[in-house]
Amino acid sequence: MSVRRLPALFLGLALLGLAACGPSADTSGLPTQFPLLEGDQDLWPTMSDAERQRAILFLTSGSTIQSSLLAD
Repeated sequence: MSVRRLPALFLGLALLGLAACGPSADTSGLPTQFPLLEGDQDLWPTMSDAERQRAILFLTSGSTIQSSLLAD
């Protein structure tokens, strides 16, 4: 490989890395060990940390993510 091609290779790898960091729905922490309803995966990224913690409590008692968002 010629020395001139190395900067292009590094630039390509850098752009590939940046593309992987692009905007995406954050489904990290989605509790997939529980049965989820349709739309839960889309709802999860819109929830605050407090709402997510409450949802997990609801799921452990057999309820749903969506019902955890309803007022008591």
